[in-house]
Amino acid sequence: MQIKRIFLLLYALAVISVCAVVFMLIFGVIPYADFINPLTIVIFGEDNSRFVSPQVYEIAAAPTMQPVSSAVAAKAQTATALLVLPHNVKAPEYSIGLISAPKEVVQGEIAVFSWTVGGKEQFIYSSTVYIGKTSTAGALDSSIFPSSTSYTDYLPEFIKGEYKVPMVFTANKAFAVAGVYYGRPYAQTDGSNLWGDEFVINIRPVPTHDIIIIDKPQSAKAGQSITFTWEVTGPPAATGFTVIVGGKTSYPDPLDHSVALTLTPYQIMVNDFTAGNIQLPLRFIGNTKAGDSGTYYFRALVFINGKNIWSPEYSFTVE
Repeated sequence: MQIKRIFLLLYALAVISVCAVVFMLIFGVIPYADFINPLTIVIFGEDNSRFVSPQVYEIAAAPTMQPVSSAVAAKAQTATALLVLPHNVKAPEYSIGLISAPKEVVQGEIAVFSWTVGGKEQFIYSSTVYIGKTSTAGALDSSIFPSSTSYTDYLPEFIKGEYKVPMVFTANKAFAVAGVYYGRPYAQTDGSNLWGDEFVINIRPVPTHDIIIIDKPQSAKAGQSITFTWEVTGPPAATGFTVIVGGKTSYPDPLDHSVALTLTPYQIMVNDFTAGNIQLPLRFIGNTKAGDSGTYYFRALVFINGKNIWSPEYSFTVE
């Protein structure tokens, strides 16, 4: 019985102590910052979790174990990042982060970029994403101007204007040249430079069609049946005309898409696929009879979307 009374007394004292501390925090008797000294906690939510400041701060991946208010603790449960600052350091006025950028885009297609500039409500006058084919790695502080980086291009939509932050920016770009590019969100704030993390985007060449001869005769006797196998590769398309053409006159130079059959010395040798709506890519097999003796030069040809696509020239002999 005595033990139970002692336990109840200690429990009551603990409740009173907690209430007293909460009371003093609410009414400022104990400065709240001192209660969590030496850390002040700034929480970024799920939608704005990637921020970089011009200064260097420690980023914690999980909520701090220091005592915090119930409101802060509740936010910490859903936060994706915590910015932990020494108590005597002022939180940055601005922050910048990439929201989305494609990892890969086909050459000539539109790439969409989104980034955010956060901080207290105020105006900035320039924000963009700088892009180039050479990386400017590492953190960039507020003294680094765009001209001091390796970036050679930028998204022009918000390069000059008046923008009230916090704000989410979205801009587009079509890349004319394939390759690997590096990008980084940027904002100019009160004459200082604010940089986000560098990211990478791969621009793939436009898929093209090609025609390849898979199997061909090396030699034959006059009048003998000979077989050709060829394949059209590339993105889905349709054709109504693919043939094997040839003759006794060689035309070895590469043939571009503008060269029509009538501009060559070739004649159609295999004409099994010159009508209909043939879906590509596809492999073809066709037969013909060898002509009289001599050396014959031949190619495969397909007509797709107004273009003539030629294979390299090959040859076979007829005895």
